[in-house]
Amino acid sequence: MCDNSRMTTTSRANHFSGNSAAPKGRARVRASFFPDAIVASPDVIPYEKLRDAGIRAVFLDLDNTLAIDGSHQADTYTKQLVARIREAGLTPVIVSNAESERALAFAASVPSDCIPKAKKPSTAIIQSYIAENNWQPHEILMVGDQLLTDVLCARRLGMNIILTKQRAKHEIIQIRLKRHIEKCLILLGGYRHWKILKEKGQTL
Repeated sequence: MCDNSRMTTTSRANHFSGNSAAPKGRARVRASFFPDAIVASPDVIPYEKLRDAGIRAVFLDLDNTLAIDGSHQADTYTKQLVARIREAGLTPVIVSNAESERALAFAASVPSDCIPKAKKPSTAIIQSYIAENNWQPHEILMVGDQLLTDVLCARRLGMNIILTKQRAKHEIIQIRLKRHIEKCLILLGGYRHWKILKEKGQTL
């Protein structure tokens, strides 16, 4: 990430190259479910450096990334984080699988643009939004807390992706079940590689 071309080049190589040799085994798990880096929280990400590296927009997951799961209104932390992203010259966009009414109400309280009911890891709704704004996937950073939705969606689209720890331990039962699957994916992809991504997150 200190290398201005590292993330965008990696994304293009993984998702847009003409190389027909698909990754296999553990490498295949890493290609789909491992992020570019892992951080403790979204506020430690160096957004100014990413802007200089060619990033134009930051797509932020809502529940347990920006806000406590189920929140309807933004708190001070969220407002300050989004303001900082905007001050860095980037466009913040909340991208959530939550129902439209809640996601849009939350975004209005920030304020921020929003893609509600995004259906991550499906890509169609997000891809349409990207096209409407004349962005390219490698110009976008996704920030989220889940491998099965945020990371997989970003990988399918060819975006850069940083994984963050969830804001609170409390999560609905469906998400808690997904966390067990995530642990299996980390083991399958290789804990050594996972540790490297954590170390990278500390040196962004």
